[in-house]
Amino acid sequence: MQNPDSPLSIPEQKTLNQILRHCINLPSIRVLQLDNWARSGNLNAQPKYPEFGVSLSQKFVVLDRDGTLIEHVHHLSDPKLIKFKPDLVSALSALSKEGFAFGIVTNQSIIGRALASQEEVGAVNQLIVDFLEQNGINISFLYVCPHVPEKYCKCRKPEIGLGLRAISDFNLSPSLSYVIGDQESDILFGKNLGCTPIQVQGKAKRSHLAEYYARTLSDAADWILGR
Repeated sequence: MQNPDSPLSIPEQKTLNQILRHCINLPSIRVLQLDNWARSGNLNAQPKYPEFGVSLSQKFVVLDRDGTLIEHVHHLSDPKLIKFKPDLVSALSALSKEGFAFGIVTNQSIIGRALASQEEVGAVNQLIVDFLEQNGINISFLYVCPHVPEKYCKCRKPEIGLGLRAISDFNLSPSLSYVIGDQESDILFGKNLGCTPIQVQGKAKRSHLAEYYARTLSDAADWILGR
């Protein structure tokens, strides 16, 4: 069993169905099923991901939810408490114009702790997706890990199970993609998946593993577009 304080290890060789069998598709969020995931037997993260047998070409910005897209609210389960980052729409719109697609990966242990139901978390997520779509920004996927850290699952960031799922479901190319989040776990998730990790300023300590430390989402978008 992996110590949660130790560096992220290379995933064991398991099928993706085994790794993600406990992950939840919240009913109000459009995500694909796991029907095709058993085709891969080796999950060792390599830049070209030859085990998927396809050419990965889609560039993504994969976003954390709390503290990145919205202000952090402890144990958020009420959509009425959502407060969007002030530059959210302008930052993502600029990236969208340059061909980036978007996904969200979020740890929501409040489900595993029985502090909120799947439906309550789903309502929060749906409001975020709807708000962005109303502003011309499409979210290709929103993946949720519902587990507490003590479950040592493979879908809770910084583990990369849900990132591997995005590769399979949406042809995400790690070498062309970015991960933006405020926590060290987001940065480790992006780095181990093979994406470029960006940390946005928040309450967490600055990570030395981030390729860029952004003051705001707009700052992160400008850095990406200037590369």
